[in-house]
Amino acid sequence: MMGDDIVTRQFVKGDLVSFEGYRYSPDYMYEDLDTGYRLGVVISIGRGYMEGIMYKVYWFKETRTTETIAEHLKLVYTLDKFKG
Repeated sequence: MMGDDIVTRQFVKGDLVSFEGYRYSPDYMYEDLDTGYRLGVVISIGRGYMEGIMYKVYWFKETRTTETIAEHLKLVYTLDKFKG
């Protein structure tokens, strides 16, 4: 998990994600919720200097959309490109 902090996570529109938790990010205000987000889908990607850093996510259970930085998200699944 140590190497995970070095690489910035990248997501695409339609990725199924979960909220991994807060990690330090300068100049970002955190919204602290009691329950936290469990399962969501990336609906848009930040533009300009926020591209690849900020993602708009729709959270299914909460029926809410938030802007979340990549370090707080985790991909729910991965596809093995080598299997047919």
